[in-house]
Amino acid sequence: MFFAPLYCFAAPTPQQLLSNSYQLIVVSTPSWNAINGQLQRFTRDSTHASWKAVGKSIAIVVGKHGLGWDPRISYLHDQTAIKHEGDGLTPVGVYAIKPIFGFAKQYHQKADYFLLTNTSVCVDDVKSIYYNQLIDGSKVTQKDWNSGEHMRQVPQYKLGAMIQYNTTPVVPGAGSCIFMHIWKNPTSGTAGCIAMEESNLKQTLAWLRPNQHPVIVIFPMQIYKDMQSAWRLPRYPVQNTDGHYI
Repeated sequence: MFFAPLYCFAAPTPQQLLSNSYQLIVVSTPSWNAINGQLQRFTRDSTHASWKAVGKSIAIVVGKHGLGWDPRISYLHDQTAIKHEGDGLTPVGVYAIKPIFGFAKQYHQKADYFLLTNTSVCVDDVKSIYYNQLIDGSKVTQKDWNSGEHMRQVPQYKLGAMIQYNTTPVVPGAGSCIFMHIWKNPTSGTAGCIAMEESNLKQTLAWLRPNQHPVIVIFPMQIYKDMQSAWRLPRYPVQNTDGHYI
């Protein structure tokens, strides 16, 4: 029996994602190879309004080898690092954020929540029809993967959210299982995810509202500045009235 993929959708362009969103998360690093960076939330009242910063910036870590272009938009800049499976790079681009997942049976936002159990797996086997899907393995009658992340066994997945990178269409080998999750510590990069201190993750995920179409933008700072005007991205880093970064 075929187990239908969860949380998949026809992939819009980055501009379409941004134009339809009222909640924006910007993740930036100082360079392509840096593992430390910042996360800043933004909101707006309408799709024609300017973005307004929400709260202070949050320290994050990205992939242990830094950032790499999403293959779909690598034409935007002259950069050789292209994201692929197992490279330790966090993909650069614009993505929807869903579902939220975690160990708790209930979450205060009931929509788009995936309860992690002992049979939850995110498949990273490029030959599997379930590649880059977060699924309940117990509901699959014919397991066709040889590798996957057993989510409940990873303490850092106590709470997190899936970043919709390489979803529809799913391209085998382009990279899989990109999440926001709890970090091990502030100096350890991830396998390609974005990680942060648990309290900051809770604050960030509690702020998300599915009906606001939240998206995440991931760029090294120079590329962010290059794309800011064309994609109507907010001014970043954010400065307060005294001229200091918040």
